[in-house]
Amino acid sequence: MDPSVQTVPTPYVSKRLDGGVVTLTLNRGERFNPLSSGMIAALESELDALATDETARAVVLAGAGRGFCAVTT
Repeated sequence: MDPSVQTVPTPYVSKRLDGGVVTLTLNRGERFNPLSSGMIAALESELDALATDETARAVVLAGAGRGFCAVTT
């Protein structure tokens, strides 16, 4: 790998707003979106921000890839 190339980490959760509907997508599809501490923290952060967003009327949780989520221990 070229050391001059920097990669930007993919966020754990992506957000899309369509009208009043917010879709939060778990964004670790290659690992079946595990509910790791990082994923839970990212979801909590997004949900906390939405709690004060008066334009958000509904929240849809989705998962990227083939599986919605996997629980890790």
